[in-house]
Amino acid sequence: MRLGHLQPLYDCPDESAAQERERAARQAIRRLAGQGADRATCRAVRRPYEGGAD
Repeated sequence: MRLGHLQPLYDCPDESAAQERERAARQAIRRLAGQGADRATCRAVRRPYEGGAD
């Protein structure tokens, strides 16, 4: 059975989920910075969303 025409249905939720995770990370970083976290800590939180996590 060919299901290639359904691919956009799979891509859309993946994109929106990634966008939601990125938005949540930005919020967390803002909160951390507001509570006095240093830049290194904020970068460490941001890194996984920039593709730098291993």
